[in-house]
Amino acid sequence: MPGSSGTERSGRQRASAKEGAADFFQTVLAYVKQETLDPVLAQLKLVVVGVAGALVMAMGTVLLAVGFVRALQSEFGGVHPLSGLSAYAPLAKEVGPTVLVKAAPYGVGGHLSGSWSWVPYMGGALLCVLVAAFSLARALKGRRP
Repeated sequence: MPGSSGTERSGRQRASAKEGAADFFQTVLAYVKQETLDPVLAQLKLVVVGVAGALVMAMGTVLLAVGFVRALQSEFGGVHPLSGLSAYAPLAKEVGPTVLVKAAPYGVGGHLSGSWSWVPYMGGALLCVLVAAFSLARALKGRRP
C-alpha cells in the first residue's frame, strides 16, 4: 500500500498544479481586462456622449442663430425697393391689379435696410461665436458633469 499512496500523491499534485495554472491564467486574464479593456470602454462611452452632445449643441446653435437673424429681419428689416413691401414680411397680399398691401403689423421698417442689412447676419454670427467661446471655456476648465 505504500506504493499506491505515492501515486495518489503525485496525481493530486498534478491536479493541484493544473488547478493552480488555471487559477493563474484566470487571474492574469482578469487583470489584463481590468487594466486595459475596462478603461478603454469607459473612455469610449465618454467620447460617444461628448460627440452626441456636441452635435446636438451645434444643430441647436445654428437653428437659434437662423431664428435670431429672421427675427431681426422681420422686426427691423429693410423695405423692398420696388414694391415698398418689406423683403422679409411674412404676409403680403395683392388687393388690386397692382396695389400691394403690407400685412406685417409688428414694426417692419427700414431700420436695417440698405447699408445696414448686414447687421442681422452679424448678430447671428456673434451668437455662434458666443456659444463657441462658452463651450471652449467649459472644455478648458475641465469640469465634468
